[in-house]
Amino acid sequence: MNHNSTYRTLAPCIHQDVQRSGSLKLRWSEKRSRWECDDVYFWQDPKTNWSCRSKSGKHYYGFRSLRALLKSYVAGMLGEKYGCSGIKNVRANYHFTQNPKTLVCHVTLCCTHLVPPHVTEEYE
Repeated sequence: MNHNSTYRTLAPCIHQDVQRSGSLKLRWSEKRSRWECDDVYFWQDPKTNWSCRSKSGKHYYGFRSLRALLKSYVAGMLGEKYGCSGIKNVRANYHFTQNPKTLVCHVTLCCTHLVPPHVTEEYE
């Protein structure tokens, strides 16, 4: 029996890791007792610990420290910005100044991208 058939072979997914980094600079609002940036603010609440809310509606809450919250927030923003399918090796550095009262959080992470598999066709 002689016939033509098509076989599709999918290559395994390839993971590509890329280093990404970003910073967030906050200033202290004496009036509202919270850390603020242009589009996000961070505050401490006795019930939920540290929380933040962005003008776009994102809300993080329940963090035990401001450092942990900032690290998570900035890593999440980097992951969204660069379209990461996975994030690993997150490192953060913090720099505080007294006058004016500012806080800079710089985060570096390894962003994983899934490279789409190549499709090959074979004919018999």
